[in-house]
Amino acid sequence: MKNNKIYPYAKQEGGSERFMNIKVIDSQDIVQFEESELDPHGKNALNKHIPGLVFKAYIAKAEVSWKDDDNRLQCIKHLKKNRRPNHKNRWENVLENIDNLKNGKYPPTKPIFVLPTGKEKVQVIDGTRRIVSYIEFGISDIEVILIK
Repeated sequence: MKNNKIYPYAKQEGGSERFMNIKVIDSQDIVQFEESELDPHGKNALNKHIPGLVFKAYIAKAEVSWKDDDNRLQCIKHLKKNRRPNHKNRWENVLENIDNLKNGKYPPTKPIFVLPTGKEKVQVIDGTRRIVSYIEFGISDIEVILIK
């Protein structure tokens, strides 16, 4: 039997993750993953945390929840702020994801976490709104990809 390692989440100041409790449990089962699956923001984050982009990807489980009701409300307020003109706010995207979950349609990609080189705490680099959608829908254990 494998010894699954549990990684706590690194404290973060700016993103929606600061409102959540997150821990990632590594299955140690390698999964196929290509850097091209990330958007430009995710690629930059991966390059920042994994110098030289030599990594392996693993299937993992994230246990996620709100820190408390106040943090949930603060996160929703944070997501309702428009970042770019003529674009939906990020909260509307979360609501669309929840509607899809209600109809049995799960997001096509898993949230992506990275364990930065030399660190013991993980960070999310892609899929924060999907994580919020799962929490709001009542799912607290989600399958994720862990890159290290």
